[in-house]
Amino acid sequence: MNSVRTCLALLVVGVLVSCGVMDENPGSRPDTGESSWETDAGEPPSLTTDSPLESRASVAEGDVSTAASEITGELQSEEQFASVEVIDRQKIRVRWFGEPTPQMQDVLDKFPQLDITVDQVSCSPGHVREFGEGLLQTDPNVRAFSLEPDGSSANVILDESLRAISEVSDLEHRYSEAADCPIRVSFGSTQPAL
Repeated sequence: MNSVRTCLALLVVGVLVSCGVMDENPGSRPDTGESSWETDAGEPPSLTTDSPLESRASVAEGDVSTAASEITGELQSEEQFASVEVIDRQKIRVRWFGEPTPQMQDVLDKFPQLDITVDQVSCSPGHVREFGEGLLQTDPNVRAFSLEPDGSSANVILDESLRAISEVSDLEHRYSEAADCPIRVSFGSTQPAL
């Protein structure tokens, strides 16, 4: 059993050395003279690649996506919140209606190291979502409703049976007036394909 463990340990070390994750001579690092197996606290260091750029990029991407998720989680119940977008895995764009609130600013201030911009949207997300929920509850011909992520418009899918008897432009005008936001109308079914 010990020989199997020894073989596995040697195999792991060989793979780590060949991948550049670990030095061939683990006794000391020539650049610092410190032991490569212990930190000042006497604990083994975490393994990293030889390329600091790769490590930093991964951490930054993780920070950006984690921050975007946290921002969404904390702001999604706000009437003015439309969406969060990660751009090029390096920046965050928050889409918001009206002036930023102190709560929103507090959330964004949690991430001072990140590049976060706030873009104004043309429709009040809370009002448009409320309008859509009302349509879904009261009109049996409404199959689906969605707000565009950029907050510029919304989409209503009506039952296919209305296509022949309805003028799309009239429906879009009527819905847009009621929602105070441009609404695009289409026809179809939301039943899942088998």
